[in-house]
Amino acid sequence: MAIRQVVYVSSGVREFSDREIADLLDVARRHNQANGITGVLFYVRGNFLQLLEGNDPALSDTLSRIRKDARHRGVLLLGDDEVAARNFSDFQMAFRTGLDSSLVDRPDILELIEGRMPRGPNAKLGVLFETFFRINSGRSF
Repeated sequence: MAIRQVVYVSSGVREFSDREIADLLDVARRHNQANGITGVLFYVRGNFLQLLEGNDPALSDTLSRIRKDARHRGVLLLGDDEVAARNFSDFQMAFRTGLDSSLVDRPDILELIEGRMPRGPNAKLGVLFETFFRINSGRSF
């Protein structure tokens, strides 16, 4: 059975404290576990990139809730695909923040999250993630 996988970016209405991010992650992980959703969230300089994967209607409901969340704006869907297998099956919500050199200087961003480099048709995710980090670091391509 194919899995739906969505990727989006958005900007926080302001930068969040570490405590606020921890609280956001706690709620997201509980929700995701209860609804069979897995994924990864990146937060850099007030901007989010999130990948979610799961079955409908749970994933559609989650995405609708995210779009209505007043803590961010400019939700832009970058991908909405069916995939053969999850990339983040072990994570209710893997998380990375910041822009240390290990994130900015490496083209294989997903390797930093438990070696989850996308394969096959999912390889475009690596490009999306790298682009997100390069834009947020102010570095050119």
